Amino acid sequence: MRKVIFEAITQVRKIAVATPELGEYRVRARLEQLGIHLSQATCGRLLALNRRLYGLPAEKEEASKKRKDMPYKRRYRGQRMKT
Repeated sequence: MRKVIFEAITQVRKIAVATPELGEYRVRARLEQLGIHLSQATCGRLLALNRRLYGLPAEKEEASKKRKDMPYKRRYRGQRMKT
């Protein structure tokens, strides 16, 4: 028996169109507020399905940002910082 009904798919699409930056965890929380109980993985699959079908934008990836170096990074193994 499948848990996903058409109502859940349309609700995920409405949420994804309204706020495309939401991920599967927050979509799941919003669906629970509406009374639809799905797992986090199922919500992720529904988001991916809606993105493929309707060409919705994917959530923003923050990993693409350049990370800054740590100001007190050690230069060699075993180095201790003076306090």
